[in-house]
Amino acid sequence: METNAKELNDLIELVDSYKIENGKLAQLKKDVDITNKKIKEAMVGLKLSNVITPKGIKATLNEQDRASINSDLLVVKLKEIGALNAVKVIEVPDDAIIEKMIYDEQMDPQIVADCTSHKIIQVLKVK
Repeated sequence: METNAKELNDLIELVDSYKIENGKLAQLKKDVDITNKKIKEAMVGLKLSNVITPKGIKATLNEQDRASINSDLLVVKLKEIGALNAVKVIEVPDDAIIEKMIYDEQMDPQIVADCTSHKIIQVLKVK
């Protein structure tokens, strides 16, 4: 019985410690983000792409062009130019209709039960 009490006490101490350390981490992340923004703004203002501090720490600022495709607009453009072979038609289940069919008892949910996969995950929340 003493072992369980000690283990429980150790767990309580771990949870308390975790809460404190996680709070520090969150504040540190905010501080780092603010400092990061200030460094970028200063380097842009000074028109510098890199700077080396007297301690030998180097900061480099690069611009990156990150492109992403607007799929809806691309489909419209491809249809406009007649490139229909470049547009896929994807069959997907209509969740709203499936739910309505089950609710209205038009379909037994057991029929589609094997189409559902489950993954059990552990989530720790310390507040």
